Formats: sequence, C-alpha cells, structure tokens
Amino acid sequence: MLTSKIKDFIFSDLDKNYNFIHVTDKFSAVGIFKRGFNFANPLYKTADMVIENHDWMEFWWQQRKFYGDQIIVISISKLLFEYCANICKHEFDGKINTFQLLNTNKILHFIDGEAQLNLAKNFIKGYIDLEENHIYKNEHFDPYLFKQTEVNLKKYKDYINKQ
Repeated sequence: MLTSKIKDFIFSDLDKNYNFIHVTDKFSAVGIFKRGFNFANPLYKTADMVIENHDWMEFWWQQRKFYGDQIIVISISKLLFEYCANICKHEFDGKINTFQLLNTNKILHFIDGEAQLNLAKNFIKGYIDLEENHIYKNEHFDPYLFKQTEVNLKKYKDYINKQ
C-alpha cells in the first residue's frame, strides 16, 4: 500500500509538470539519482505518466511492485515539454520526438534496434524507497532546466538535412 505521503510526492506539481514513475531495485535507483534516467525511446516504454487518481495509483502499484521496491519520480515542466514538442512538430515534421530533444546522450545508443536516451538528473525529482518508507529528494531537481536543447536542435537539424 502506498502511503498518502508517497502519493503526495508523486502527485505534487502536476499542474506545472508532467510526472513519470518507474519501478526498479535499490542499486539502479541510486544510479539513476546520480546519473539521470536511461530509457528506451519514447519514455512511455520505460516509465508511466502520472495521472492524479488514487485508484489508478493503487492499480499501477499492484501491476508494477514485482519489478522492485524503489519508485523513481521524473518531472519535466510542461513549459519545456511543450516548447520541445512544438519544435518537433514545426521544425522536424514529427521526424523526432520531444524526448529526443531532451536527451543528454552525446551519441545515440541502440539496443535491439531501439534508441536509448538519457534524461538529465535535474529531471529526477527523487526516488521512494518503499522498503525503508523514505523519500529521497534530489537537491539538483529543476524541471525547467535543460542546457542540451540547443545542441540537440543543431544535431538533429544536421542529421535530417543529410537525409
């Protein structure tokens, strides 16, 4: 059972941010907390977008609890997300997606034909250790900050222009 304190942490700021959650083990959670979140593109393959509904949250947990006892909470400001989505739509005709613009990997890595991307650690709001019933908050959390956007814009423009 997820406590109200845990749900409050997961549900907070949904008016300003898109929150995503991912279940993992302790070792992986600590690594994500330090280095950012590696994921298969798009993010929805690896993490679930939070819906502010307590029944949904309990249902989600019942389905995911077998994957680990740590919940990673990822949060991206709606302003930044929509800014990147508009660029993808208008400048790239949908050939790339928002998560590719938010990627921090210098080189695209592929595993089983899928691009592996990374979200910077400032998008990691924290993680919840359900075994200890403790929330670890990220002191570097900033859902608005993304320094790589302009670099990625140039990289993808060059890539698409070559095709």
